[in-house]
Amino acid sequence: MKNTALVVAYDPLGGDSLMSLPAICGLAEKYDHLYVEMANAGVWEIADFPPNVSWAWGCGFQPNRHFLGMAAAIGYGFTSDMLHPTQSLMRFVGLDVPPEPVRPRIKPYSGGGPVPEFDVVIAPFTTAAERTLTVAQTWDLRTRLGDHTVAVLGGGTNPDVPFVQCYYNQPFAWGAELLRKAKVVVAIDSFPGRLAHAAGVKHHIVLDTGATPPQTQTYPGAIIMRVLSLGLEAVAERVLSLL
Repeated sequence: MKNTALVVAYDPLGGDSLMSLPAICGLAEKYDHLYVEMANAGVWEIADFPPNVSWAWGCGFQPNRHFLGMAAAIGYGFTSDMLHPTQSLMRFVGLDVPPEPVRPRIKPYSGGGPVPEFDVVIAPFTTAAERTLTVAQTWDLRTRLGDHTVAVLGGGTNPDVPFVQCYYNQPFAWGAELLRKAKVVVAIDSFPGRLAHAAGVKHHIVLDTGATPPQTQTYPGAIIMRVLSLGLEAVAERVLSLL
């Protein structure tokens, strides 16, 4: 009999669900076949899993079972010394913890409509008010970027930013390609910020609002800036230096 297991990734939010992909890929190395059920179907669609991973429908009873949830993995609270979410989730299911955050593996964009290219893509909004920029702050940042082309990426009921091209509720693969094609991405701790990590953007500025520990937001290659203490002028100067 094959050595098989079931993984239930029960986080519905895109960012948390995306952070579970390295743990799932790590578990796939331990079993002949891994059956996976994800609460966020959009993340499942873009996940680049090994060949021995399949959807759980029809898998039958599995004695080996793993449950993945961000809140449980971090002990239901933030601490100053906590790990990056990818590391926390890997530790939670008993995998060796890598020394650095792991990039979630997503599929390359394969169509579904043309994706425009911008100098800067900003992801300023989230459902958590304590780590969301206002429309006024977003517009302030945009105006400081002068004639460079700028877009805003988000979802749900995010507000429109005047005179800025806003893309909300787009397919995840499309959004990842928008981020990948941008010269610079500026994102708070949000799903688009996590998606930028997975997409492997060249220049990603992470805006640290102080709401979550900085090491949980950033990863190798990203630039973290404390937006409350530095101000948007400093952020704009850093963006312009990368263009």
